[in-house]
Amino acid sequence: MIGIDELRAELLATELPDGEFRIEGYESWLFTDCTAATPDVRSALAPGTAHPMLMFVAGMRGVGYTVEGLFALAHCAMEDGPMIAGTDVRQLRGLRVGETVTVSSRITAVDRKSGRSGTFDLLTVEHGITAADGEPVGTLVDTLMCPRGGAR
Repeated sequence: MIGIDELRAELLATELPDGEFRIEGYESWLFTDCTAATPDVRSALAPGTAHPMLMFVAGMRGVGYTVEGLFALAHCAMEDGPMIAGTDVRQLRGLRVGETVTVSSRITAVDRKSGRSGTFDLLTVEHGITAADGEPVGTLVDTLMCPRGGAR
């Protein structure tokens, strides 16, 4: 198992490859429909504004790397059972239908914990979502868990 100090030295402040996400009209409509949005919710969306939960989708689908590749940076194979432990979504403005946003990601924290299920590392990855003109649109902060050993 890699030491936490070595892992922090490798990963902290690592800038991950940028990616893009485009919100298509049909995706926004389908997302609004499948979340059973009531007519009052639909009418609350300004014309041309995507469903607010698409901020989460943009942050997850718009990254410029694979989930497997990210966990590999942390010396954690998919077979080890890594998972998303939590996500915080902050929307600064609504996404616009037809808009392409850029997602920039970086690792902001690396911590080691121990519990009943064993030792694990928590990685915090912050995703900044910006419009083509550079305007900040929102952020996602993911906490990812990498199992490191058996139960204590």
